[in-house]
Order: sequence, then structure tokens, then C-alpha cells
Amino acid sequence: MIFLATHTHLSERCPANNPDLVKKFQTALSEESAEKHGCKLIKIYVAPTEHIAYIFFEAQEHDNLLSFLRPLLKLGETKITPVDEWKHVSNRL
Repeated sequence: MIFLATHTHLSERCPANNPDLVKKFQTALSEESAEKHGCKLIKIYVAPTEHIAYIFFEAQEHDNLLSFLRPLLKLGETKITPVDEWKHVSNRL
């Protein structure tokens, strides 16, 4: 199943303010890390001035997605939404 994780954090807690945190999140949100946690990373988009990240990934189990996103869950708020491509949804209608 494909998910969209929408993550927000306060500017005071932004990883960009700390080079060590930037490295930590580069590793935590990598394709390798996703695979290690049983997920497949599709794409990450960010809106830096709004402190928002949009993470598209696949996961089969709830525990997999939680372990992959754990670093973000500690940093701010993360909303996880199951999504699907329009062409798949429209074919089922």
C-alpha cells in the first residue's frame, strides 16, 4: 500500500539548524533505511520555508511504516494517509 506522510515541525526544531541532525535525517529517510524497515521510498518533497516534508512510500505492515518514520515522529507532527493513483481508483468505480 502507498502512503503519504505529511510531516511538520516548528522552526525552532528544524533539522536544518543542526548539521548533525541533517546527516541523521539524510540517513533515516534514505532508500536504504526504508528497505531496512520493510518499506520502499518513492519520493520526498519539502517546503523548507513552511517546515513541511511530503514523503511518499510503500509499506505492507503498520509496524514497518512506524519504524521507518520514527525519527520524524519524535521531531514534530506527522500525518500518515493511505493514497492510490487516480487511474487505479477510477477503474474500480
